Amino acid sequence: MKQVICTLFFGIVLFGCKSKKENYKSNKNENITFAKHFNIIKKGDKTIVSIIHPDNNKIDKTLYFNRNKPNTIWCNNITYHSNAVICFSSTFIGLLDKINELHRIKGVENKNLIYNNEIITKINNELIQELGSPETASTKKIINTKSELILFSGFGHEFPNEKKLNKLNILCLPIYDWKETHPLGKAEWIKLFGIITNKEKEATNYFNKLKARYFNLLKKYKNVKQSAPLFSGSLIGDFWFLPAGESYIAKLFKDARINYVEQKSKGTGSVSKSFEYCLKNYKNSSYWLNPGNKSIKSLVAQNEKYRLFDALKQNTYCYSHNPNLYWEKSAIEPDSLLMDLIQISHPELKLKRKLYFYKKLH
Repeated sequence: MKQVICTLFFGIVLFGCKSKKENYKSNKNENITFAKHFNIIKKGDKTIVSIIHPDNNKIDKTLYFNRNKPNTIWCNNITYHSNAVICFSSTFIGLLDKINELHRIKGVENKNLIYNNEIITKINNELIQELGSPETASTKKIINTKSELILFSGFGHEFPNEKKLNKLNILCLPIYDWKETHPLGKAEWIKLFGIITNKEKEATNYFNKLKARYFNLLKKYKNVKQSAPLFSGSLIGDFWFLPAGESYIAKLFKDARINYVEQKSKGTGSVSKSFEYCLKNYKNSSYWLNPGNKSIKSLVAQNEKYRLFDALKQNTYCYSHNPNLYWEKSAIEPDSLLMDLIQISHPELKLKRKLYFYKKLH
């Protein structure tokens, strides 16, 4: 395995710096058990984090941390600080909230996509800047936040103007949590956020408790019979998009003992189907999840043909009455999401709890 050796001075310690083109080989720190797209290796008081590109299994970025120098990241021989960060996904807000590090956030995409009241208040008071999407965010606005770290969802390409931002001492860090295939793998990215914010212990403790809750639910409901058929999603343009059978959402369906109609489909993202295919294969399904509307009236107004699906009559569920709650917290609270799915798909259990992420369409 090829390496490019570079010298980084952390006091008197030298590090080996891996090339971005190097193939990733499994040498994971024992602390990472579910996530596949980042790796942690410790050497004394030093921590090395590798971000693994999900499409080619190669190292995308290598980050170096020294516990004696908090709030500092070394990457490609450049020093960055993590005191102030920009979050281009509300999911990252949910992760930072669990370790009490919201104070670091100085820039976000859009207030209308955020659930957290503390962040909304700071935006209203101009303590946090709205920047728009990564494609439209101006370099000037990014600089004005005085942030040296941008967290964004890596969709297979660099952050816009990334090279220019690097020269301005701003690190663009892709987060591939959305490509994880296990709900706990997606949640385990909190450990990376813990390293960045000097809250590694707190992040690990949270994840361990979460893992215990998740597996307790699996154990408790392991003998529940598989549910009636369930499908998900809705039409976007000419195609119906549903979670692919190897995605973390499909894994949640499986763990909830749900008979998911696309469980055998390939891929870790989504699959697209024609309306005709969906009507033929899903018409008699009992449950319809995540239709993308808050009421049956708005749903059929979007497409009158939705009335043809049996699930619309009694068992259609949408995201929370505040969808921002779902996108901000479901990644880091998959146990609550799993419990919702069990309750929705298994009415025979007669569970009395109030749904957390979902509500039924009326």
